Amino acid sequence: MANIVTALNAVSDLEALADAFRLDHYRVRAEVQVEADPHNYTIDVQGRFFDKKDGKEVGKFRRKIELVGKRFRVYHAVIEIDDDHADDGVAWEHYKRALRYYYAILKADKVYMDAEYDGPYTWVDFGFEFTDRDWQTMLADLERIHLSHYGEPFRHSLPVAGTAMKHLRGDDGYKIGRDAIRSVQARRGGSLRMELDFADKDTLVFLRKEGLLDEN
Repeated sequence: MANIVTALNAVSDLEALADAFRLDHYRVRAEVQVEADPHNYTIDVQGRFFDKKDGKEVGKFRRKIELVGKRFRVYHAVIEIDDDHADDGVAWEHYKRALRYYYAILKADKVYMDAEYDGPYTWVDFGFEFTDRDWQTMLADLERIHLSHYGEPFRHSLPVAGTAMKHLRGDDGYKIGRDAIRSVQARRGGSLRMELDFADKDTLVFLRKEGLLDEN
């Protein structure tokens, strides 16, 4: 297996990797630790968020950089932010800064996660999609839920992406797409594998439209 630090040093270095996670936010700063495993197969990125005013710890995160073949791949393990800072855009700014590094510097092929709790419902708005297997189950569950709730088949165009599924509403405002997502999540024991594929053109268009990647 290739030495991941050697591969990283060909395009960047450990300090630049750490800097990609340090955040630029008016209320919160991030302290970051970056360390390769003893065999140099993966790089572990861990950090904590602190309130700039009082120094109180307000969250944490962990990411893992892998080398799959000759391409970098990123695993999003956890991100937690306390309630007082949850609506300040901390997660958005942190994710945007790191994502641009993955794409422009690492030339990563994918970012992936095992989404729990509200994760599957949240991360579709950040460019992540469900696996093909889960998506087909989700579409089937959507039609089943629609028939159960409305007493008639689903007659509209089926959604083609996770964010469309999340925001899908019935004629009476019922969040049917949300419940289809949660149905599959329950089937999988509460955790869904989700991926952001940088090779997918529609994903890149979405990320640029949302301001998560630069236009060029």
